Amino acid sequence: MYHLIMLSLLLFAVTPSNVYAYLDPGSGSMIVSVIIAMVTILIYVTKSFIYGKMKSLGKKSDMPDIKREYNVVVYSEGGQYWNVFHPILRELDSRGIQTMFFTSRNDDPGLAQEFTHIEKKFIGEGHNAFFVLNKLKAKMILMTTPGLGVLQIKRSKGVKHYSHITHATGTCFSYKAFSLDYFDSVLVGGTADRDLIAELEEKRRSQKKQVEMIGSTYLDELRIKLKNSGYTYNMFGEKKTTVLVSPTWGSHGLLSKYGQKLLKTLSDCGKFNIIVRPHPQSFISEKNLMDELMKNFPETENLKWDREKDGLNSMFHSDIMISDFSGIIFDYLFLFERPVLTFKSQFEKRGREAMDLKDDSYDIKLLDRIGKTLAESDISEIVSLINSSISEKQALSAVVKEAEDALARHPGEAGKRAADFIQSVIKSI
Repeated sequence: MYHLIMLSLLLFAVTPSNVYAYLDPGSGSMIVSVIIAMVTILIYVTKSFIYGKMKSLGKKSDMPDIKREYNVVVYSEGGQYWNVFHPILRELDSRGIQTMFFTSRNDDPGLAQEFTHIEKKFIGEGHNAFFVLNKLKAKMILMTTPGLGVLQIKRSKGVKHYSHITHATGTCFSYKAFSLDYFDSVLVGGTADRDLIAELEEKRRSQKKQVEMIGSTYLDELRIKLKNSGYTYNMFGEKKTTVLVSPTWGSHGLLSKYGQKLLKTLSDCGKFNIIVRPHPQSFISEKNLMDELMKNFPETENLKWDREKDGLNSMFHSDIMISDFSGIIFDYLFLFERPVLTFKSQFEKRGREAMDLKDDSYDIKLLDRIGKTLAESDISEIVSLINSSISEKQALSAVVKEAEDALARHPGEAGKRAADFIQSVIKSI
């Protein structure tokens, strides 16, 4: 790529300037886009080259030994994914499978975990992590990070097998486009992601991947925590119907689009206890919005803001959830079997895996069966919609059983099944 870019730039440089020809706007725009892309790639390649040289001159103790060939590598972007990896690492350790756990956060709880056969190392964030991963030598690497070979993490010639594990109970429909195309295998919750990946492979004529339906490791961890939690209803003084508002983040999310109007309607009616649990990323990427909403709707006896690491306590307290297309919807469904009202229409397919699907994904269709799907015009009727949905929640049991097969199979077994797959890959290599 580097040589191709340099050759192209050289050709541009030596082309005579006095060339007269008509260039239609479409072609001109395309050529400008190509030039911009080439320059961008050139800058990225140059930065990577310089960064690599700087790294090679630094202290070797500041980074992993990139000449070492590892057996299994598990890479985590941070502690938010610990529930995904913990059951797998626990199982690999019990089988004596030598594994290296890399993380990009020095406060990752995995670094404090005691293992016998698992090494642990903080490799830094951003370019630090990319440099290590792009130079890695290993039989196999497992990661939740999508976009292999598309974004910053490239396929290393020293790695025999790349595997992705999904980190939410919903499907991969909302991943950015081509997020999974260059993995060798994907560990998924059930039939829905298996079918989604097969459809994308057929449409793109991309290389087929091994798709292993293991269930959900992090949902299994939540099940254990919920069983041992001993939660009691103590978030509010008065016990009454409790509504959990728990959407995803971003300009297409519920709080960004309708947060002010929805919270005002819920608060003004005086009939509910309200818990607002924004996505953790909202407090980073949408700080101004969060500051405004928390100022306009401060905590009271009947309204609480939840910023805990997991939403189990809020889910336990609530009778119904209002969301958009956040993965927490399905955690709530499988753990508590309670109804969910969703604003799903604002989901933007462009630039995501969903844009190449012929139809909506399984989990998007499921939203119509676990509670009413809403439009902005329904906010004025939200009180009656909440009451009617709660009264009809007994019909959810059959839906949950079917959805579990599609999204979160084998409850309690995901860690074991993931370790079985990893062991089989290592054996084949």
